[in-house]
Amino acid sequence: MCALIAGCQDPPFDRLREVLRQVCSQTLEAGTLAEVGRILRSRTDISIVFSAPALKDASWRDVANLTRFSPQAPMLVLGLEGADPSTWTELLENGGFGLCTSPWQLQTVRVTVRTAFRRWVRTAQIAEARAENLRHIHAQRYAS
Repeated sequence: MCALIAGCQDPPFDRLREVLRQVCSQTLEAGTLAEVGRILRSRTDISIVFSAPALKDASWRDVANLTRFSPQAPMLVLGLEGADPSTWTELLENGGFGLCTSPWQLQTVRVTVRTAFRRWVRTAQIAEARAENLRHIHAQRYAS
């Protein structure tokens, strides 16, 4: 399970990065939106993107747009020091998967990561099944 950590380079996120390195088989880091985009275009194995509220040049909303339209459609998790209901609602409206708030405890982050990964796998399976159905429909049309 590969996670991209976006904009979490500042000290408040040190613990989150440490926990993610324990939970995920591989972690990559990006500090800017351009780096996030480059990594998402070059890697197809990224299942989860953890984003800070702000990157050097963008916000988590911009990261949400990149994840929503990337081919592998990773699950977006927003890392916050504190959250309110309006942030949660806005995250869901922007295609996000979930929130992780500090203090970032190993077990809590592990559950979030596993759940996001399972959803990512299931979403990919559904997309593949739909594509297979379309291929089958087209093959039947041309066979007739």
